[in-house]
Amino acid sequence: METRTLLLELHCEEIPARFLKPLTSEFAEAFAKWAEGEKLAVAGIAANYSPRKLGWTISGLPTCQADQSDTQVGPPQRMCVGEDGAPTQTGLKFAEKWGVDFSSVRFEQPKGKKEPCAVLTLMKRGRPTVELLSEALPRIVAGLSVPKAMRWGTSEFSFVRPIRSILCLFGSEIVPFEVDGVKAGNTTWGHRLFHRDHPEPLAVPSPEAYESALEAAGVVVSCGKRREAMKAQLDRLAQEVGGRVVEDEELLTVLSEIVEWPCILRGDFPESFLDLPKEVLVTSLKEHQKSFCIENAKGALLPYFLTAANRMDGPAGFIQS
Repeated sequence: METRTLLLELHCEEIPARFLKPLTSEFAEAFAKWAEGEKLAVAGIAANYSPRKLGWTISGLPTCQADQSDTQVGPPQRMCVGEDGAPTQTGLKFAEKWGVDFSSVRFEQPKGKKEPCAVLTLMKRGRPTVELLSEALPRIVAGLSVPKAMRWGTSEFSFVRPIRSILCLFGSEIVPFEVDGVKAGNTTWGHRLFHRDHPEPLAVPSPEAYESALEAAGVVVSCGKRREAMKAQLDRLAQEVGGRVVEDEELLTVLSEIVEWPCILRGDFPESFLDLPKEVLVTSLKEHQKSFCIENAKGALLPYFLTAANRMDGPAGFIQS
């Protein structure tokens, strides 16, 4: 059976970092459960998130449900057929209940029964996956658990932040649905600075073109890729001043979640601050500035720090000593 990739992105106002991973994980679990219930096999679900985006790529999704059979067991044969072999009212009612002629009823002894019973095998034609998605996706999105949900305007819909656009493609086909009046389409938005010069939304022709289209517009959609890029920049900028980064995996994760584009900048501070205990500087810069410290080979701090800027150009002059 033909399969396609489903792409869904909710473009919102800025979402607190602590909600990003839980929301994308919950949706992935809910979608997998729904697909299993609809007898739709899924090859894999990948979640991406950034400050204004919740996104999922579901691969290997069939374009249509397989036909399904359903067996119904009715009353005993003695109640469905009279001595003359003609169907009784009970037998006719059983066939009528399932919308078939009595001639479709067969009699056999099902497992667990003590005598032959009326049995029907009903065939259910599989529905196009796009139709199923149109019905299910609004419910799955609305059902996500948001610890601090909000409503806006006159809407009764509550979510983590206002949804500004929905991108939903099944292959190259738009999945038609809407959430809180926002209709799904084949466009999204890149970095705010990008749209200063490009006011129109980004058209995405297919799920495969999604990441490259957004990267060209200043958004690295994968949190993992942003993290890797920032780690490489941190190491390079620390080496340039003869030092190494004071490692902090938690801080690196936080920075990768609060930016759309991975850009690390190096700043400096007066050497007199180095008279303070190392722990004070490291903790203060982490907690208040979300910045890394740089140390030399012996573990002594150098008068520099590293922090993230959410922009593509990374111009000089942002940080001054």
